[in-house]
Amino acid sequence: MAQQKTVPAARRTLGITSGNDEKLPARPSKVGAHASAAVRPDVIVPTAAQISEVGEAEPSTAVPASSSSAAVAKLSPGPVAPVAWSSEEEAGFQALLARRKAAGYQRRGKDVGGQILRPGDIKPNPDTVVATIVGIVAERGQIARDELTGLMASANFPHPKAQPSDKGWCQGYVAGAIRNGFLAVDGPAATVGEA
Repeated sequence: MAQQKTVPAARRTLGITSGNDEKLPARPSKVGAHASAAVRPDVIVPTAAQISEVGEAEPSTAVPASSSSAAVAKLSPGPVAPVAWSSEEEAGFQALLARRKAAGYQRRGKDVGGQILRPGDIKPNPDTVVATIVGIVAERGQIARDELTGLMASANFPHPKAQPSDKGWCQGYVAGAIRNGFLAVDGPAATVGEA
């Protein structure tokens, strides 16, 4: 008898290419992911033999062959009826809605109109909006913040896009002048109240 030479099968080795990191875990194969999704322990699909033993089952209790969690959820009972809403609760809710609508859904800001302002340590560039504001304050030495915004409405500003008639624009420039050191606050600190 002739002896057959057996050659061992070539062993496959994993090579490390540049860009792969040995610390990273291997990516799961797509076949394994689909196979694990197909077999789910929470979904029980009856076999044809089990269906024939039961006979004609009611439609509400029968589980379709292509059952899923959505199909099983359809068979569960519906939501519980809501609690009764009293007329006092409705009146309170309507009053709350009216108050919120009247307030414009805004919270109250700080009332800073009583702050006393004086010229700050930093001098602004000439012929600017801030220079005009600081000039109004410097003429009087000290002035209340509300009074300053009122005087700004009648002042002549060098910039063509100035809006001295807009109260929000005036308050924004005064706040910026205080923040940047062109004006300083001498009066009482801001208190929370209605603006």
